[in-house]
Amino acid sequence: MNDVLKRLSIDKVVRYFYAGFLFLIGLIIFNKSEVLPIIKELGAVNTAICCFTVGAFFYTIYRYVIGEILLYWLVYVIHWLIELPFKEKLNVFSFMKQYKIPVLKSRIFYNYLRRSFFSDEDREKLDYAHSEIHMMYLTSLILFIIYFYVKCYLTIANNSSFYVFVSACVILSSGIIIDIQQHRIEIRKLKYESDKEKIIDCLRKIGINYAPQQKI
Repeated sequence: MNDVLKRLSIDKVVRYFYAGFLFLIGLIIFNKSEVLPIIKELGAVNTAICCFTVGAFFYTIYRYVIGEILLYWLVYVIHWLIELPFKEKLNVFSFMKQYKIPVLKSRIFYNYLRRSFFSDEDREKLDYAHSEIHMMYLTSLILFIIYFYVKCYLTIANNSSFYVFVSACVILSSGIIIDIQQHRIEIRKLKYESDKEKIIDCLRKIGINYAPQQKI
């Protein structure tokens, strides 16, 4: 148990508690009569443990299911579509295409290059920015869950749930916009500040033996 706790970073612990407590607040707001007696029965410590557990579940679903299967790829596609009319391409698909990386493998190799080429200071800044983006995505997911909980479970109609839905959409859209801008910053560094030969050598180390196209 202690080994597991040691492997949990403070960042992840905060995300777990944040997701759990945000969900709990939503339940209290919309279903106080049922939720408050349960909290009273559990007590403060058990309630915190439940929030941590539920939050960890929500974060895992977001990060490794919704994110990896749908959301992150959706951001890549939106970014690629936005830049179609422009000459400068600073999206993941276009950058990895220069090195003939298949689209379905572009995320894996792009993340590998990020970890390999950025300095510790730059990587720390970029990771912090991505942490903020993750929090926005996670917030929107929790708000969507609360909205559908109210609509599907509670028999009494509550007009306030509409504002929860709108808030979730706004936060999700904002997260996507910021995520795209973050990718532009990262790819500009890789494209203009990194040695292309080193990138090729780095890709060869992980089994990619293609040279980049001549026109970039």
